[in-house]
Amino acid sequence: FPIVATALLGRRAGLVSLGLSLVTLVGVGWGMTTGLLSISVEQMANSTDPMAWFSGSVVFLLLALAMLIPTVHLLRGQVFAAQFARQNQALQEAQAALAEAHRQQEEANEQLRQALEESAQRAGQLQVITELSHAIAQIRDLDRLLSEVTHLIAGHLGFYHVGIFLLDESGRYAVLRAANSEGGRRMLARGHKLEVGVQGIVGYVTGTGRPRIALDVGADAVHFDNPDLPETRSEMALPLRVGEEVIGALDVQSTRVAAFSQEDIAVLQTLADHVAIAIENARLLQQTQEALREAREAQQRYVEREWSLYLRHKPRLEAAYVPMATPSEPPPRAAIEEALRKGEMVALSGDGRPAFL
Repeated sequence: FPIVATALLGRRAGLVSLGLSLVTLVGVGWGMTTGLLSISVEQMANSTDPMAWFSGSVVFLLLALAMLIPTVHLLRGQVFAAQFARQNQALQEAQAALAEAHRQQEEANEQLRQALEESAQRAGQLQVITELSHAIAQIRDLDRLLSEVTHLIAGHLGFYHVGIFLLDESGRYAVLRAANSEGGRRMLARGHKLEVGVQGIVGYVTGTGRPRIALDVGADAVHFDNPDLPETRSEMALPLRVGEEVIGALDVQSTRVAAFSQEDIAVLQTLADHVAIAIENARLLQQTQEALREAREAQQRYVEREWSLYLRHKPRLEAAYVPMATPSEPPPRAAIEEALRKGEMVALSGDGRPAFL
């Protein structure tokens, strides 16, 4: 039995079966030694007593059962253990699958939440851009427009600093023309400007016409070494374009790390395009008003010059009253004015007596 148990159930089951067999043999030996079991194979072979045969058979049967029953229990226990192990493994696999499904569901929920938040944020940004565009379109003065744009964008979108750069007449420098922050106002006071295509992300944007995002890490960290704006951690510059011409850049900065994304570029570029159109319209209006003023001044100078020439060269006109006879009353003033206006004599008749002016 130990050999069978070892072959079928493994080493541990063989050792248990061996132990039980030894215990059984020891018990039978003790019974035979004490006389409780007096069984002799020789006696059984020579005996004709049926009870002796029956007693010996029962003893051997009990010995066989004593060795077989533990082995059967061991087999059943091993089978149950194997089934339990399989069920436990299946349960663990099911739990792992459930945990993985739960994790995937949580990830999907998180992605959905982020998508909804981003959609709400984009919708809010578009609403703000629409309102800003409407407000910007009402402003005609260029300097006031630039200042209002920086404050409106910073106030509605929550940016730390907003600045507007416009190219100078040579196109070599991008000059800061308006800013909302205190540091930006200091830069305005000292005439802050950046060389196009050379300095900072504003120089890059005005030189290439492409938007750019800079983060406070790696190679971009050098752009944040500005004592006037020490809290900047993210910066984005957008080109101000009118048609294919770049006229400047919209510079926005945030105190949050990695505050801007490619989606922000797509949304805020729309605002930058509206700002560029408003700036160009204000410039055109300003140029038109200057042209009208110059035309009025030229017209005024022309009229004054021509009137002066006329007065210098016109004939000297005088009026004299030549009575044909002694009048009863002086000529009317209207007649005198008519004679002066025409430069000719005017015939009058009063009381039937002719007179000339």
